[in-house]
Amino acid sequence: PYRLCRPDGFDPTKTYPLILALHGSGECGTDNESHILVHRLATSWADSANQKNYPCYVVAPQCPIGGAWNNYNFNDRDSYRYSQVPITLEMLTIIDLLDSLEAAYPIDPDRLYVTGLSLGGYGTWDILMRYPEKFAAAIPMSGGGDSTAVERIKHIPTWVFHGEKDNTVPVSESRKMIEALERQGLPCLYTHCRYGDCTGMSNDEIQAAIESGARLLYTEWQGKDHVMWAESYDYPFLFPWVFSQNRKNNPPSTTVAQNMPPLITGLELRQNYPNPFNPQTTIVFDLHQSGDVRVELLNIQGQRIRSLFLGHQEAGNHRIIVDASGLPSGKYLYQISSGDFCASAIMTLQK
Repeated sequence: PYRLCRPDGFDPTKTYPLILALHGSGECGTDNESHILVHRLATSWADSANQKNYPCYVVAPQCPIGGAWNNYNFNDRDSYRYSQVPITLEMLTIIDLLDSLEAAYPIDPDRLYVTGLSLGGYGTWDILMRYPEKFAAAIPMSGGGDSTAVERIKHIPTWVFHGEKDNTVPVSESRKMIEALERQGLPCLYTHCRYGDCTGMSNDEIQAAIESGARLLYTEWQGKDHVMWAESYDYPFLFPWVFSQNRKNNPPSTTVAQNMPPLITGLELRQNYPNPFNPQTTIVFDLHQSGDVRVELLNIQGQRIRSLFLGHQEAGNHRIIVDASGLPSGKYLYQISSGDFCASAIMTLQK
């Protein structure tokens, strides 16, 4: 389920920005309420006082219990590589949701913003990695991601928040992402703490830096634990900074743009066609180099139904016809893996 808040003072002749708000693990479920009520995440952006100055759409999907915004390895945080892990069903659903909202409402495609806290902070980093062309700005809080792949997202203005004393998600998770982006040549504006020095910057200094075009900012709250999100969203410089960002002003690098929309770097899986289908559909994928390939059909819970292909394929474009005559109507996953790379997508059988 999801909640959608429309702009205050809606004018059908205008287009509006959209905020995607990703909640934390404690708000997972299907009640379509806890992710709105427990923390000030989506409600920060939908609040009438903020809508008066920054009218926007706010969409807040709810992740089901047992699901996740990404398949991050919390037991070995340094080993996570987004390109070697399939995108989750929940994240695929979010992309479908955004596409449907853009088609149905006057949303400015160049002003899509994503924010998330805790599990949603990880989801924010992950959706940037997988769709680096989609968002105009990001605000991950108390999360982390694949620091080895930040070249893909260095063009996206990002403001990161974390509590210095976070005992749930180590503050090192955000620090390593900031440091990796700095190694890409991006100067970072440290508004509060930096490596234990929490003297911070004056408001005038922060304002001047933002007005000069600061694109990477890090706010580390001194002495704060995991939950420091209300004060983060209330931070007076955040909203003006976010809503000043436009995708047109920060295009992807040439390397990333030439490979859109790659979810991974070794192969590219395309949407099946037709979709919905009955009973046959075609899966299309591109291999960047020759290798052994496995293609499988899974149910929506990710359980294997049957193998569609297993063997060696040369580099290039390939097609596989799927016959689902013996299966009931519904949504299914198809997944392709080759070497260290893996990707999946959703297909709909409609009888």
